[in-house]
Amino acid sequence: MNASSEKLADEHERRFPEDTAVKFNYLPVVRARLALNQHQPARAVELLAVSYELGTPPSGAENHFGTMYPVYVRGEALLAAERGAETQLGRAFLAAGDARQAASAYRAFLDLWKEADQDLPLLAAAKAELARLQ
Repeated sequence: MNASSEKLADEHERRFPEDTAVKFNYLPVVRARLALNQHQPARAVELLAVSYELGTPPSGAENHFGTMYPVYVRGEALLAAERGAETQLGRAFLAAGDARQAASAYRAFLDLWKEADQDLPLLAAAKAELARLQ
C-alpha cells in the first residue's frame, strides 16, 4: 500500500505542480502519513512544515472535508516522535504523570469546543478521558 500511495503522491506532484491545495495540503499529509507508516515520525513532522494548517482546500469548501488533516497528522507525528508536550496537552500531561494538569487541559479543550457538534468522536474521546481522571 505504501508503494502505491507514494506513486499516487508523485503523480499528483507531477500533474499539479502549481496547485496550492495539492502542494501545501494533500501532499504533505500523504507523505507524512507514509513516513509514520515507516516509523519515521521526525520525517513526518518535517514534511508537514510546509502545510497550510487550518486552511480549507477547494475540495472542502462546502463541508470542510480535509481541513484538519495536517493538524491531526502533525499531532500523530509529534506523539510518535515522543514530543507530546507540543500537542494534545491533556494526553501529554497524563503521559508525564500529571493528572491535575491533564484534567485542566481537557477542560480547557472541551470549553473551547463547546459549540462544536457534540457527536464528534474527538469530543467523545476527550470527555471519556477526562471522566477517567475524575
